[in-house]
Amino acid sequence: MIASLVSADMNRAQELAGSIAKLNDKGHLLMYYKRLSEEKLLSIIVPTEYPATIINAAISMSLADIGVVVTGYEMDWRDGELLTLVDASSSQLGLAAADSKESIEKLVNSSGLRLSTLSTSDFAVSLLTHGEKLSSHDEGYVFIDRAFLVKGVGPVILGYTKMNVYVHDKLYAVPINKQIEIKSIEVLDEEMDSVGPGVRIGFAVKGAEVDELKEVYALVPDLSKTVNKLTLRVKAYPWTEVPSSGTLHVVGGGTAVMANIDRYDNGSIELSLSKPLPLLDKYLLVNVNAKQKRSRVLGYLFPG
Repeated sequence: MIASLVSADMNRAQELAGSIAKLNDKGHLLMYYKRLSEEKLLSIIVPTEYPATIINAAISMSLADIGVVVTGYEMDWRDGELLTLVDASSSQLGLAAADSKESIEKLVNSSGLRLSTLSTSDFAVSLLTHGEKLSSHDEGYVFIDRAFLVKGVGPVILGYTKMNVYVHDKLYAVPINKQIEIKSIEVLDEEMDSVGPGVRIGFAVKGAEVDELKEVYALVPDLSKTVNKLTLRVKAYPWTEVPSSGTLHVVGGGTAVMANIDRYDNGSIELSLSKPLPLLDKYLLVNVNAKQKRSRVLGYLFPG
């Protein structure tokens, strides 16, 4: 189970995540883990560098089963952008927490966002309760964020599963398009024969060199499960504007890529991607060059 926690106050986001789970991985995404049961692990991802960049927040939210935004008593455009991000994501559940539940509830209801509201004081209990009840969906890929060499083992990659994976499975590494074999699976230093969706994993693999694997951001069962061009419907929020030409960012499966707008009209858009993405039901649409204090999250893409 993966939760993504975003806030205009990143220190507060880290404090809240740390009150529930233990920080295990650092980088542009901070990763906290808590074992809910013998069978279930909760990962909380907190992106860094916000609001200087929206990309890390969008990447983390594209992986989330539960998306959470935490605000204070006084809100500004950053809170609006993050509320939009959680609503636009493919998470099963979106939560908006504030010191004053009444203020966030009023904002969410007036904007038409599909988020559940709660007081910050109820955040920990609510997240743990939902984490125990919900199950991660099989989305047909594995997100990869790290690769390195372990002496006596060989190449090892780290990431999050978004599908079932078994030892000796053969998967294609994107974007190098090489088939690699899963030699072993580890979850929090425990060796496993298989793993389901929504789990932080380490795979020992063969079939590619470490330098090649450092370029990899996804594993898929077949290369037909990736896309280089998209023709999809656009859900754009009323407070944003989708340009008819130029470049945007498409974010899906933990990866953000540049996309050239080939056509945009009548709520439909055609995009050429700079790198392939896993084939998904939903992608975030982001304009990093939006006007100052305007939401950089434009909306989302979906079939239709």
